[in-house]
Amino acid sequence: MISFSRQLALICLLLSTSLSANTPKQLQVKFATDANYFPFEYLSDDKEIQGRGGQINHAWVSRDASGRATHVNKAFAAYDRNAAGNDRATIGYGQENENLFWDGRVSKGLGGGTGKRSDGRGNIVTDRAYDWGVGASVGKFLPDANARIRAGIDHEWSDKVGSGEKDARNTTLSAG
Repeated sequence: MISFSRQLALICLLLSTSLSANTPKQLQVKFATDANYFPFEYLSDDKEIQGRGGQINHAWVSRDASGRATHVNKAFAAYDRNAAGNDRATIGYGQENENLFWDGRVSKGLGGGTGKRSDGRGNIVTDRAYDWGVGASVGKFLPDANARIRAGIDHEWSDKVGSGEKDARNTTLSAG
């Protein structure tokens, strides 16, 4: 008998294969476990799943008046849940051409706190997802090196703070 995660991975593999015909429009469906997307070692034994989520992507080509492709537009919607059970929904949009790519996204934490723990100073803290998040990245493809370079920023915040906290904010800079 095939486990549920293997069945889901095979369905996603078949779905992505059937939807990626040579057309200017493409729809992708991705399912995530932690940082890995299905199919994720779908022939091996089941792994312990800490978090999960799904993402739907839609890409289409924009053309100039003479029919030449100018850039690719990309839009996505995603849902994920971390190991603590905090849910988040995200939507985003971006573009890519032969010189550069960029994207922007906004996320919303869904639901309240899910777990209580001690902060080590005698206070009980409720773990919860940030209420809001925004992010952006920009990058360039280097054909001679067959590599991409990118930089990004993400900022998340909440109006509600825990006991002993001044604010609930997080900013992340990334590059690669």
